[in-house]
Formats: sequence, structure tokens, C-alpha cells
Amino acid sequence: YEILNLTGRDIREEHIGLPSNVKETKDVIKLISKLGVKQSTKSMFGYCVNGSSSKNNNNNNNSSDEGWDIFDLQREFNRQKLNMQHWNFAEVNNKYSLCQTYPVILLAPKQMKPELLFHVAQNRNKGRIPALSYTTQLGNVLMRTSQLHPIQDEITGFSGLNPRTSDEKIISSIVENTGQSLLIAETGTEETIDMNFYTGIYSDQSIVQFTFLNIPETYEIIESYKKLREVCLNRTNLLFPIKTEESTEKWRNLLDGTNWIDIKKGILQAMNFLSKLMVIDQRNVMLQNKNGNNILNTVSSLVQICIDPYFRTIEGIGVLIEKEFMVYGGYKFSLVKKGKMKGAESEEDMFCV
Repeated sequence: YEILNLTGRDIREEHIGLPSNVKETKDVIKLISKLGVKQSTKSMFGYCVNGSSSKNNNNNNNSSDEGWDIFDLQREFNRQKLNMQHWNFAEVNNKYSLCQTYPVILLAPKQMKPELLFHVAQNRNKGRIPALSYTTQLGNVLMRTSQLHPIQDEITGFSGLNPRTSDEKIISSIVENTGQSLLIAETGTEETIDMNFYTGIYSDQSIVQFTFLNIPETYEIIESYKKLREVCLNRTNLLFPIKTEESTEKWRNLLDGTNWIDIKKGILQAMNFLSKLMVIDQRNVMLQNKNGNNILNTVSSLVQICIDPYFRTIEGIGVLIEKEFMVYGGYKFSLVKKGKMKGAESEEDMFCV
């Protein structure tokens, strides 16, 4: 017999014993290899799983059962009972001219005219303006955005935010609409941001405060995850074929060396801090990091799971993943081209967090 080892993206392993040197074994291995890497996105599980059921249910108008229209921005914020007296569905991202990784329709404070939103986009990395992600029953909100990105003009020598008043306007509009102050929560550390660009916008402490969640940067999290895989997979465990007290201690030391537990602890602490801030203190929160995605998607999702029971249902978690990772996060998951995964490693590793 020969042993076929299968490792999933969640680090689970399956070991299958197959007869050696027989045609059936070669066929099984060939089939697994074919199914493991699809030749096109259309042949992936999500596209074909409802193929037969959709044909048999042509008379069923509830197409959300197929999963393709489970999320709708307007329907979701109607469910959240957002006060539309203060917010507006603005079609400012036609042809994705405002931001390539945001939806066409965005929720913005009614005070913000389209031209002001374009000014805000100029001052933010990748144009990811402050976007409304969630509102509690009490009316305070969870926003998400990227860091300020100063304009640099080599001809005139200008370096800074232009115009700064647009960013001040959107911050003051959020506070005015909700009647609560705003906490800007940078997911990283003080070293990941130049606070000089925020002078003036965040100077009024009665309106807006700033804090750091001290979560490691994306490349550090991905590196930690790779180390965790190495520790958990059998090729590492072969170093300790016999389970003894000494081998167990060595394995624990290797696990500690990945820094994975500390990273998870930091993310959960951030979730706990922000959830209490929104529910108990009734504060507004704006999450931000360099590009307004990656670990920000994870933190935003966890906060909403903690606050809203709907996101702890099967339908709700589907809505949440699509909203936070795809609609707002610009998340690729996997790029499939000519039978090989291209550029998807970091995306998948981050989702496994």
C-alpha cells in the first residue's frame, strides 16, 4: 500500500491507504489532482452545486436559495433599520471611477454631495472613503476606510491633503447624524501611520478620538500562518515520532514561535473592545488601516457577529462575508488561470484567520 496525504487549507489532514501499482490507484490520484485545481471558475463548487436544483425550481421566485443574490446593500440596511433621514444611497461609483474595490452604490451622509465624496477619495489610499458598514439599533454606526493619502505635486511642490475640509466635513456629518462622538480605530500600530496628516481633522477631542488596535501587519499574519501550517503538518511532526513529555514540550515551543496565538488574542481583544464601545458606550467607530481591507475585513466581521445575532445564522454569515470581504473589501479569494492558482496565497491565508 501507498499512503496518500491530503492537506486542506484549514490545516486538517486526511491519510488514505491505496494499493500500490494498480490502475485504480493512479485513476484516483489523477481525479483528485483534477478536482483540486479547477480549469475555470465556472467549474468550481459555488457555481455548480445548485445546477440541478435551479432547473427543478424554475417556478420558485425565491432565487436567494441559490445563494447568488443573498446580499443586497439596500435590503441589508433596511433590515438594520438605518435612519434614512440622515443617510443617502449615492450612485457615486459608476464605472468604479471613485474606487475600484467599492460597490457602485454607497451609503453616505446626506450632507455629503458627490463632488465632496470625490475630494475625500483623493485623500484616501485607493479611494476607499469612509463607508457605512453597520448600524446598531440605537443608531450609532461602524464605518470603514483607508488611511489618509497626501497629494504630492512635483511641479508646484505641494504636499498635503487637498482639500482638507472634505474629510472634516464627512467626520462632522457622521457625528451630527448620530449624535455621538467618533472613535477612529487604526488596526495597526503607531509606526504604520503618519499622524501629522491628521492634525486638524482630529483635533477636537469632543468630536473624534484616535486609537491603535496594535494588530500586526498583513505580511506578519501571513508569515505566522505559514509557520503554523509547518508546525501542524506531518512533515514537522516527523521530528517527534514518539510522543513523550520532552517531544510535547518541543512541539509547544515551536507553536509559540509562530506567534499565532498572540495574533489571535490581539484580534479577539480588538473585537471585544470595539463591541463594548458600540453597545455599552453607544459610540461610533471608524475602522481604518493602510488600504482599508485585509485584517480590517476580519475585525469588522467579528464585531458584527458579536453584536448582531443575525450574523450568527447560516444566511447571516453568508451576507456578512459577501458584504465585508467582497463588496467592501475587494477580496479575490482565488484567481484561477490555466489550472493554476495565481496571486491568491495571501488572500486565502488572510481569510483563514
